[in-house]
Amino acid sequence: MNLRYLTRQYESLTGMYVQAKLQFQAVLDQVFSEYRDVFGDLYSKVSLRFLALYPTSQSVLAMSQETVTAKILRLVGHVITNRWSLEKTQILIAAAKRNPFKKTAFPSHLISLELLINLLLYFQNTSVGNEIMFLSKSGMG
Repeated sequence: MNLRYLTRQYESLTGMYVQAKLQFQAVLDQVFSEYRDVFGDLYSKVSLRFLALYPTSQSVLAMSQETVTAKILRLVGHVITNRWSLEKTQILIAAAKRNPFKKTAFPSHLISLELLINLLLYFQNTSVGNEIMFLSKSGMG
């Protein structure tokens, strides 16, 4: 019974996560469309956390290359090569320069973007999937 309930919850959360990703993409396309290709995984924690702090091309272009690199390194949280962060910095600055939206048309887009980023990060940190795996292996449910 418990496994069945958790499975339904997991399916429901998965559906909500997919919907949040689609809404996130729609808003991002109207705010900072060129950001999509900066990080290998748009939904990685580093990518989402950077975007939460600097959601517009203007906010990226307002910083020096050294500052952007330092921010990325800080978000990674573990030792990586400086080469990787410099490469991401260069890609990010180029994307910010190419971005067709120099100013955000509606402040509500930034609010939506922030809410969706927080929601995506929350979904990534939920443990429902781990609980299902534990219960299925232990024979409970």
